Amino acid sequence: MCIVRGAARVQAQDCDAPASPSDFAAGLIRLALYIGRIGIYEILLMSPAMRRLVDAKADLAKMRELAYKEGMKPLRISAAMKVAAGLTTIEEAIKVAPPPQREND
Repeated sequence: MCIVRGAARVQAQDCDAPASPSDFAAGLIRLALYIGRIGIYEILLMSPAMRRLVDAKADLAKMRELAYKEGMKPLRISAAMKVAAGLTTIEEAIKVAPPPQREND
């Protein structure tokens, strides 16, 4: 089993602070809106089919395709699910699981 993880701050419920604090006091209030951390995980179970790909030194794209077929959720999807559940913010999700960089950049 392979695990990739991150920890996002947990957003306190019933908070309605400005998204971009403009002064020090607002910044302190913003920090107080989080209560701990929540795990964001990407877990790959080593199935017999995946083991064969690894043993054959298959390329990453084939391994990723099989992992998704077998039910692995990418780290970004796991983070998005936490945002959708109201457990953290989109900003925290992007910190933990940033968008992939394009190879041409």
